[in-house]
Amino acid sequence: SQPNSVYKTKEFVPLGAFARDDVVLVTHPDLFSTFDEFVKAAKTQPVRVGVTGKGTTVHLAGLILENALGVKFNMIPFGGGSESVTSLAGKHIDAVLTIGSSAYTMIRGGKIKPLLLFAGERSPKYPQVPTPKELGYDIQPLANHTGILAPPNLPLNERQILEAAFARAAKNPSYKEWMEKGVAEYAPLIGKDYRNDIERVTKIVEGF
Repeated sequence: SQPNSVYKTKEFVPLGAFARDDVVLVTHPDLFSTFDEFVKAAKTQPVRVGVTGKGTTVHLAGLILENALGVKFNMIPFGGGSESVTSLAGKHIDAVLTIGSSAYTMIRGGKIKPLLLFAGERSPKYPQVPTPKELGYDIQPLANHTGILAPPNLPLNERQILEAAFARAAKNPSYKEWMEKGVAEYAPLIGKDYRNDIERVTKIVEGF
């Protein structure tokens, strides 16, 4: 919310999210082959980890990862994910936390290497990349969702109509096929499921 806004973010009404862009930890192929190698390096010296801005989803992922590993990164803020992965490709930093769509092209081209996906299960777009749970870390999924929010105090009947419309759109085979060709995950969250996920991430943010 803006500082002088009449409303708080939590007062808006989440109607539906149609795509999920998971946070991923990537490195240069010459630096680390596995997440375990990255962890060992991080425990001996502050590795340089690029993040997008401050207070963003990927910055939060950096704080959570530090806490889970018991280390301190030298976190370097960038203006965007594309800028950070370009710097990584040139080996100016050691690793980057970013949303998958910002790293996808360079991952496919072999210029950078994914080490960890902040998701509950492996992605078909990155089938070789482990999740925290697989490696024994209690780290919740973190992602950017593309969704629709309605104004606060939206009448219940209007909310139900809109949620039903978004649910039908998300189930459209053409939409699903189009999404599966892109870089984000097809992962619709409608109504209360979207609200629950926003509340889950909000609690994580408040913990930091």
